[in-house]
Parts: sequence; structure tokens; C-alpha cells
Amino acid sequence: MRLTVACVAAALVVSAPAEAQMAKGSFAGTLEPAPGTKLRLVLHLQEAQEGGGLVGSLDSLDQGARGIALSAIDLSADTLRFWVPAVGGSYEGKWDPAGNKWVGNWSQGGAGLPLAWTPLPTSTRPPLAATKNWTMPSPAALAEAAVANRPALALGVGTVDGSRIQTTVRGGAAHSASDATRFEIGSITKVLTDLLLADMVVKGEVRLDQPVRDLLPAGVLSDGGNRPITLRDLATHYSGLPRLPSNLAPTDPSDPYADYGQAKLYAFLKSWSPDRKPGAMFEYSNLGVGLLGHALALKAGKPYEQLLTERILLPLGMKDSDFSDRNLAVPHGPDGKATKAWKLSALAAAGGLRSTTADMTRFAAALLDPPAQLRAAVRMMLDHPLKPTQDFSQIRLGLLTVPTSEGLLLNHDGGTGGMRSSLFLDQPRKRAVVVLSNSVGEPAPTAVALEAIAGVKMPAPPAGSGQR
Repeated sequence: MRLTVACVAAALVVSAPAEAQMAKGSFAGTLEPAPGTKLRLVLHLQEAQEGGGLVGSLDSLDQGARGIALSAIDLSADTLRFWVPAVGGSYEGKWDPAGNKWVGNWSQGGAGLPLAWTPLPTSTRPPLAATKNWTMPSPAALAEAAVANRPALALGVGTVDGSRIQTTVRGGAAHSASDATRFEIGSITKVLTDLLLADMVVKGEVRLDQPVRDLLPAGVLSDGGNRPITLRDLATHYSGLPRLPSNLAPTDPSDPYADYGQAKLYAFLKSWSPDRKPGAMFEYSNLGVGLLGHALALKAGKPYEQLLTERILLPLGMKDSDFSDRNLAVPHGPDGKATKAWKLSALAAAGGLRSTTADMTRFAAALLDPPAQLRAAVRMMLDHPLKPTQDFSQIRLGLLTVPTSEGLLLNHDGGTGGMRSSLFLDQPRKRAVVVLSNSVGEPAPTAVALEAIAGVKMPAPPAGSGQR
């Protein structure tokens, strides 16, 4: 991926930090690769919990890419340098005490662009402004408003409000859509994988703190002298594994995971040298959750897809959810043109599931009021102790927290090359929203879902912002 992001965050006036504190915390930055195209980034830096030094990651907001790992972070006097292996880019800048920010240049592909980093608050994320005593709108009203003037869009919306469950699917003038229309749910697949883990823990088949290497063939994964990576580490993105494996080199960039099979996964794991101990910091990892699903399948002695179907999908009545192209909506990329659906091979557990709006709403309802067969597993997942991420949210097993002025929500979003999805839960009010879209453009499912569940009005992104 190449870094592209939009809408600069407002600068915050804080006292200039001492040298040892300059590079700690979160920072907002904006690239402008072309006139009128502003690309938002968030930089997260913190002290390593063990071994000293700094660790960090980068979020590319409009591409929906978070937790991109940094390497070779160097703070010398008033100069900050780091390398981003996943995108082949680097940064070098100096601390400007007058402007209270890092000022320097981003280099990528032989080109350089100015980039300044302004400190963000270091305490807590300001809660989103929710509407008091909010009444959830009907899914039909939300979907119809979203597809208006968007002929190629297909959008599914499902809501849970206590015992009342509603779903609707709408298509624009150029896209017929129905209740049978299926969408790529992307990374929401991770929530189902984590529920599968919890179910296997409850049944005594695995342990949360069990080393994943115990479930893999001998010699595939070394601990590098650190404590071993556990299943809990993989589920909470604390494994130290990168977001993506370095040997992901697709023959077809429009379907990047299709030819990444078990042989390539094992080749990466055998050659990988961790640069931090497991548990040291949060780093969102598609690779990590993909490996989790693969390991659970090996333990069960059956393919991940079959295991998920038998243990999660069928017990929840999700009969229209699987990994096939059946009734799949046409994906649309950031340019609005049709693109390929993604086929995930060895990393299917991180984002490969396709589903209907009705099935995903059943799943959301089951997280609020689980059936007896999965009640203990759901409770384990939702009651798991919170662990900090790098953007002032926290994570349980599979779900992130989103603070609002009316209380805490749980969330996970998903995205592929041509689809977006969003899942929100409001546990105290027994409410949930699912939004599925066949486009990476507007309206963003996250924005639709936040308005539906809590009356949160998200600002529209500026023109040229690209993927969300």
C-alpha cells in the first residue's frame, strides 16, 4: 500500500516536552501529494515495556489502515527518524519548540514530501458526541438515504433494539440488491475467529495462554529467546507479529491474499525475527489473527472454514455465511469502479467471510443475548480484561471500545479492496447495528452505524480523501 490520507487534525497547544518526552504519545500529520489532496496520518510512539527504546506504529486513516509497524526508530538529540517497512517509506524531522511539533520530510519511492507531526492529547480520547435519549431510526430510512444518487451502491443495514430486530438491503439504480445479497465483511471475521477461540477455551480444547507454537508443526515458529506467543496475544494484537507478512507479494495486486497459502505462511514464520517481546505493545495484525484461525483448525483437525461453520455459524443460524462467491455484491474501489472480491487463503480467519445483512444482524443479536450453546464463550469474549491500544481505545477479545458522551460502545470495522463493513454494540441498552457496503467510498459504514446506534454525526471527509 502507499500512504494516502485526508483532513488535518487541529493543532493543540501544549507545553514543549523535555527531550526525553518529545517522541512519546500520539501525533497527527498530513501529507499533500497533490494540490487539494490531503492525506491524514496518526503516529503512535511509546516506550517499549521491556528492553528500553521506542516502539510505534502508524495509522493511515482514510485507507482504513491502522497499526502499521515502525522500525529503526531513532531519537537523537532533537531529531526523530523511523522506517516503515510495509510501505517502504521513512521519516526524518527535528523538534520545533516554537511550533511545538516535529517538522521534517516523508520519503517514499524516491520522492519526498514535507510532513509535520503535532501532538495529540495524551490522556484519553474525547468521547464522540452522542444524542441523549436517542431513538434508533429504521434500517430502511438509513439505507434509502445512503443509496440515493449512488447508482452502483448496495447497502445492508441491520439493527437490534432490545427484542426488536430489523434488517433491510437497498441497491442504487445500477445495482439490484435483495435480502440474499452477500457482502465481504472483511476484518469483522476476526470477531468470529475470537469467538471460536473462546468456545474452544470453554470446552477445554485450548487455553488462552497456550503458546501458538504448540499447535503448529515443530520448527515453524521460534520464540527468539522471548516468552512464547500465546493464543491470547494473537487475539488481542499483542503478539509482536507485523500487520502483514513481508513475503506477501501477490501476483494479482487487486486480489492480494489469493496466492498466500500455508507454504508461504510457514516460510515467513520460520524466517521471522521478533523485534519486541510478545505482550509489549498493541500492533494490529491481520497476520496474527489469520495465524490464530489456522492454529485452531490444526488443533481441531479440520479446515478453518469447516470449523467456523460447525462451531459458530450453524449454531447461530447463519446459514447464508461462508467463504464462497454465491450472491456476492459487486465490489467497488476508491475510484468508484468495479473491482475484484478478495479470496483469502491461509489468512482467511482475518477477513475472508462473506455474509448477508440478516446473518450478521443475527450475530450481533447473539453477542447481546447469546444462545445457551455459546453463552459461556460470548461471556468470556466480552468480559475479557481490557488492554490498551495506541489510539486511546481498548480491546477485549475481538472488539474495540469507542467512548461516547452517552456511554461506551464496542466496535469492529472491516474492509477489503471493494467493500466496507461496521459492527457496533451498546451492551447496557441491548442495542446493535450492522452496516455492510459494496464500496470503499462514501457513505462510510462506520458513520452510518454510529448515527444509527447513538445519534453520532460524523463529519463528511473532504474531496479527494479516497478510502476510509
